[in-house]
Amino acid sequence: MHTDESARGKATGSSAHQADGLNSAAGLPRSPLVILIDPARLTRESLGHLLHEKAPDLRIETLSDCSETMAHQPEVPAIVLVNAKMAEITDPVLKSATVRLTEIWPGVPRLLISDRADEPVAALAAIQDGWRGFFPATLEVDLLLAAVRLVISRGIFLPPEVAQHCAALLSSSEFWPHQPTP
Repeated sequence: MHTDESARGKATGSSAHQADGLNSAAGLPRSPLVILIDPARLTRESLGHLLHEKAPDLRIETLSDCSETMAHQPEVPAIVLVNAKMAEITDPVLKSATVRLTEIWPGVPRLLISDRADEPVAALAAIQDGWRGFFPATLEVDLLLAAVRLVISRGIFLPPEVAQHCAALLSSSEFWPHQPTP
């Protein structure tokens, strides 16, 4: 696995004092750890820095992939973000990463970032595969941070258009063919 050490230090505010699990200056528990996995260095570093700038209360670690993650990051994160780019939810590499992350950190919520913004079916398939959120890369970073916080608190994030699609489906008589009559 490749970790970007220069971005890691800057994005996380790493220090020797954080190794004991406490913010030694105040003696408080450390901030939630967010792992961002993105194979492209430019977007990984850029998004890592942007998230850190917008949410200094979160510790952001960036990785290029999920192989050997435990060796480089023994701490259990609060959430794992995976930038899938244009990969489909059925892509074997993404499926493999999903399985690997579940093995490494069982129970840790995952949020999928995707360039496939216009596919409600892909978003719902991601949720069915155990992702706690599907975030189109077309949405703004403030909404990404809201999604991260929602998923950390055990919620599920769906983009507005997918949520509207689900609401329309649930209100459809086709979804409820055997509705009781009043």
